[in-house]
Amino acid sequence: MRKLKFLVRLGVVWAALLAAFALFSVYQEIKENKLFNYTDTYASSEVKVKPEYEPNTTLKYTFNAVSHDSYLGSISFNYFRLKGNPGQVIFRIKEARQNKWYAENRYDFSYFNNDDDYQFGFPTIADSKNKEFVIEFEIVTPNLTQKQNILDLRAVPILTAKYVFPRDTPYKSPGKLMTILVNRSASVIAGMDYVKVGTISFVIALLSTLAIYRKDSGIKSEIVTRQKDLQNYVHKINPFFVPAGVLIILSLAFISGNFLLAQRMAVYLWITLFGSVIFYILQVTVLNRLARMGKLFNKISVNMLSTLDDLMTKRALLLLGILFVFVSGLSTTYYLGGDDTRIFYLYPQEFLNNYASKIVSDTGLSQLTNSIPPSSLSAFLIILVGLKKILPIFNLQALLYSANIMGGFFAFYYLIGYLLRPQGKHERVICIIASFMYVFSIFNFYTLFNSRLMAEYLISLFPLSLHLGIKAVREGKFYFLVAAVLIWSAFNFISVTFPLSAAALITSLPLLVFATWKHKVRLAAYLALAGLLFVILNLHWFAYVPYTNFAQALPGSYTPSITSVEFRKQNEAGIRAVTEINNSFFPLLNSYHQKIQLANHWPQLPIYFSWYSKILISGYLLIAVIIIAGLVIEKDKTRTSLYVAAMFSFTLAIYFFTVNIGPWGISIFLWLSNHIPGFVIFRNMYDKFAYGLAFQWALVISVSLAIVVKSIKSEKHKAYLLFAVFLISVLNAKPFILGEFENLPYWTSLHSYDGIRAFNRDYQDMLKFVKNQNSAGRYLSLPLLSGNSVIVPDEFRKDHYYAGVSPLLLLAGKNDMSGLISFADKAKDVFHWLENMDYGAIGRLLRQYNVRYVIVSNSTPEDLQNTFMFSDGLFALQPPKFIASLIGNKIKDFGSRYSLYEINPKYRSEKIYISDSPATFANHGAKLSFKKNAAHSYDIEISDLTGQHSLIFLDPHLKKWQLITQSGKQLAFNIHHVVFDYANMWEIDPRVIKSDFPVSDYQIMPDGSLRLKLKLYFQPYDYFATVNTISAGAYLLGIIFVLKSLLRPRHQ
Repeated sequence: MRKLKFLVRLGVVWAALLAAFALFSVYQEIKENKLFNYTDTYASSEVKVKPEYEPNTTLKYTFNAVSHDSYLGSISFNYFRLKGNPGQVIFRIKEARQNKWYAENRYDFSYFNNDDDYQFGFPTIADSKNKEFVIEFEIVTPNLTQKQNILDLRAVPILTAKYVFPRDTPYKSPGKLMTILVNRSASVIAGMDYVKVGTISFVIALLSTLAIYRKDSGIKSEIVTRQKDLQNYVHKINPFFVPAGVLIILSLAFISGNFLLAQRMAVYLWITLFGSVIFYILQVTVLNRLARMGKLFNKISVNMLSTLDDLMTKRALLLLGILFVFVSGLSTTYYLGGDDTRIFYLYPQEFLNNYASKIVSDTGLSQLTNSIPPSSLSAFLIILVGLKKILPIFNLQALLYSANIMGGFFAFYYLIGYLLRPQGKHERVICIIASFMYVFSIFNFYTLFNSRLMAEYLISLFPLSLHLGIKAVREGKFYFLVAAVLIWSAFNFISVTFPLSAAALITSLPLLVFATWKHKVRLAAYLALAGLLFVILNLHWFAYVPYTNFAQALPGSYTPSITSVEFRKQNEAGIRAVTEINNSFFPLLNSYHQKIQLANHWPQLPIYFSWYSKILISGYLLIAVIIIAGLVIEKDKTRTSLYVAAMFSFTLAIYFFTVNIGPWGISIFLWLSNHIPGFVIFRNMYDKFAYGLAFQWALVISVSLAIVVKSIKSEKHKAYLLFAVFLISVLNAKPFILGEFENLPYWTSLHSYDGIRAFNRDYQDMLKFVKNQNSAGRYLSLPLLSGNSVIVPDEFRKDHYYAGVSPLLLLAGKNDMSGLISFADKAKDVFHWLENMDYGAIGRLLRQYNVRYVIVSNSTPEDLQNTFMFSDGLFALQPPKFIASLIGNKIKDFGSRYSLYEINPKYRSEKIYISDSPATFANHGAKLSFKKNAAHSYDIEISDLTGQHSLIFLDPHLKKWQLITQSGKQLAFNIHHVVFDYANMWEIDPRVIKSDFPVSDYQIMPDGSLRLKLKLYFQPYDYFATVNTISAGAYLLGIIFVLKSLLRPRHQ
């Protein structure tokens, strides 16, 4: 019977939560879009459009559309690239077959934001329903050069109408009001994610039921119930005394003949009568029950905290967490794309074989060079390959994503528990709240969780490694530090994730100093040993850093080395532009910078304004707790040092996240960028230091709460404070928990989304075909995007795409050039040639880059053609005649989506060839053939060599490329030069060969020409096996050492 009663209560609470959520969602919809305002969209089939051009100055679009309802109030279009240019927009509207315009307005271009829409308002047209209107959108400018980029005629919807009903609609047409309300409610409820909303509301209902009907809270309530006194007090207030007093004044005014005053007082008489009735109702229904409501609130707050404390001691919670991880791993959706493709979750073995095992040639995805050796990813990929074999049915990305969330909570919980040493239920609950706040911080949503890059593992592994490191130094257990070093090495915290992990480490330095200060000698010894271990573990890629753009400005790279003075100067203007709009107000209230979101039209902006800006005021309580802790710190002297360290770390994080603090803030940051090599990696400080700020916020709030709670004597007030902070944490987590971030379209698109289940079948077939092609040449993917990216539609879901770095090298072993960034320092030239339709110049550049094949995507989604992926009208600059100028014979079609061509014969080149002179392709004598053995080794044979020639190798220039004869002798260094601003060239002179090399290295033919065989070899490959063996051995020994130390029996 007890169980049945509990289930009934649980069902009632669950139903109430679902109903409340539905009502709140309807309220939000009405609040955002106004009850009597609604928008209506038009497809291209419903609108007639006629563009008219006047050379160089005027562009006019005339739309004909039928209004779907009454009270037409505004029209909006999708338009592009108006701001920043001189000119005006003229908007007109009239009823069809009428001569006079109903409204005509002029707008300067400065009114508009690029890549956005704008509502053109006019006096509401009451009888607009079913009437046809003519709408003109006219652009007048002296710089009308790109006509096709002004207005998007392919947008869906092509235009949007807004209807604005008057406020008296309920009186004139009650049925219309009910129709609007029902339609709004039905659309909101139909659009809910029932599985997610139901699951989350069930968990909250379960916790609430446990808290409300908990038998023994463990805390005696201190609320003194004086219901009788309260009733006597409120009953002494008779609200009708107020209208009585107004009536007296009205009577005196009437008697004295002051009818104007009497009329005014009559209004106040009505207001006070109405108010008195409302107050009386509240008096009977609410005020007389305040004591009972106070009891309920006290019970909920105290019991909720007790329930949280109890749950953390149950093994069932850990089992539920593991179950949650594995259930999440059954998801069929992968979030791929972006800067690192994230394809390693789906194809880890291919990623390892085709990329992470490379040390030279094709070390940049869809580009010539890279800043970090690909082999830096190998340890992480080996982990993924192992997991893929052990758990073949699971989605590794979803599995590890969920494990990261759970691991982040527990890792921070145990770290803060180790630092705080909680002494009672309240302090244990503080650790729970801080851990929840840490994982579900807005700063993590906007950066790590939003991008899903490898840096997301900082959420769980950074607090874990910090805990291990501090514990190692304090307790003299070096194996804990070895475990931390293994984590940092395997999960790329010192390679691709380094900017974020370093930022978190910088802001945590005060904490680390506090935690290890008493063991300075041990700390120094441990750091020296850990540094040595770092080098050995990562030797397999450290050895090849000198051959990347990180260490030197390689020819043909997109930017100079990030450690160079030139690079730092280039970034100074960018740093100023970003920091000058930042302000410490928002991060001090536990919120993201607002102006930077507005300036860049971030896709998260709707969520920010509809939710986070509404709860911004709750940040005042959090910062107040931190300050109050400083005021009462004398009452908890055991935590003084920890509080000071946490505050130091917190203020550092606020500064680096904001920079624009006081007159010196920006200057200090620029000084650091200009004088500390490599500090420029933090130039996007709002991104790099966001995770560090999330960590420091949770740390300082946990320490501050512990101090404040200890200073509070009342158990009731302790419970209230902790419950309020817990509620704030839950409110901040709401958009993430309900999956609102996952439903955002790509930036600047309308209805194109991330998340695919599989590449479409045509693309997969194309990959298989390209993989089996025997060619050392590169591929060109068209149309070109702004980045080195491609767009691949999902096989199963419409409007879902892979949009990120081209995966051709990863999945087919062949590299391509897919966007402007692929052309490195020639990117601006390529864009300029496209603008001027100089397609021959592009073809000649492709010849220098050894492009042999062209992949044409025949169906670029219209919604993405005018987004940031094709910035500055790039898609429109690539008409069919551009593609036709570059392609040769068609090799194969792959469905209707993709076609593979040879390059136009006049732009064809070989990876290695011999020419009469440098920087040319002309050859009138010598012949050359080659065979590619591996990325680091080629066999070359030259015949008919009679005079000096140039041997060209179309791969990024590296001094360690060697030409070696059959006898093992190397051609001199001084004949190895840069050609085409990026590639390798050697001067081959038969006279030098005859004089400097043994006869066995060449053959003199009857006509006097030479015939010789050479080997093109990348010399650093000599120690490839050695450094890999050392690193692999160090990983193995480190793991064995940690496991053996953990399993060693402990002496009592």
